[in-house]
Amino acid sequence: AFILLNFNLYQKNHAITNECIDLLLRIYGTKALDYHVSDIASSSERVSQTTDMQQSLDSLCGAFQIPTIAPTREDWVRDDDATHCMCCHRAAFTMLMRRHHCRRCGRVVCFACSAHRMRIPDLYEDVEVRVCNDCFSKTEEAQRKRAQNADAQTRETNANSGDVSGRGSDTYKWQLCGNITHDKLLREEFCYEHAPSVALCLSILAFHQGQQKCVDLLLYHCHKLEKLFVPNPEVDYELVAKMMNCLALAAKVRGGPPEIETIREHSMIIMSVVQNGCESLIPPGPLNNHSLRKLGDSLVQAEKWDLAFEVHLKCGFPTVGVMAAHGLSCLRAGCFDT
Repeated sequence: AFILLNFNLYQKNHAITNECIDLLLRIYGTKALDYHVSDIASSSERVSQTTDMQQSLDSLCGAFQIPTIAPTREDWVRDDDATHCMCCHRAAFTMLMRRHHCRRCGRVVCFACSAHRMRIPDLYEDVEVRVCNDCFSKTEEAQRKRAQNADAQTRETNANSGDVSGRGSDTYKWQLCGNITHDKLLREEFCYEHAPSVALCLSILAFHQGQQKCVDLLLYHCHKLEKLFVPNPEVDYELVAKMMNCLALAAKVRGGPPEIETIREHSMIIMSVVQNGCESLIPPGPLNNHSLRKLGDSLVQAEKWDLAFEVHLKCGFPTVGVMAAHGLSCLRAGCFDT
């Protein structure tokens, strides 16, 4: 990450080799898998907001007021403090409905409410940064009022000199210019709008030449996704399992280690469990023999016999217990033909 954000300085003292290109591909491949889910378990009571920026988010009458000064990154509203978009108040955040921060007011907003970009020279120089619809419309309204109140001579001067705060062409929005500060800000602001996307990640890594480091990266993200199997309404278990399966398959094609098959089997088990409506029985934490055995026992207690048998069979656990529990259940129900 340091090399990415300081690439101009890095390339002055280093030749641009294949290893350097591979590093950039791994960095942007990781950006394609970027996601954020709120940590429900560790969320604490919110601290009262007393700063001028925070007080101006919503006035007492419910109308949004743009803060006088754009907040710094440290003053933004925390991701975990917003479950819904603070602009439209309708969009609920999930893995696919991503959180974005307005650079002008610091609120957490959805993609639809932050489609505009504008320049905030005090913090971001001439780089166009993401702003919410409220800040964009109020800034435009303030600019229109200033233009209407200005005399003809001032308007003529501005027309001749150009508007330095205007929006640039979208074609060159992410173009590096060689200026160290500008390029660093640009790299910090860059993100893929439709992340997380396994297809985009694998498309980027298709140009990666070093197979082993590519495999290590894919396995790293598989293990990282495993940690999402915790009770959280923002997590789509089936989506996470499908992402794990695709990444593990891509690692296998590139000559990955035998543990890839274990990851794929675990992901397919999770998909089967979710498709049968038993995701509440998935134990929190990484998938290992202990957690999968607990999952199998929970399925037996819930009398999900076919699913419990499948889990025990795929994990290599003895199936005698499942069959015995099924037989006892049939006897208690008076079904002696099974």
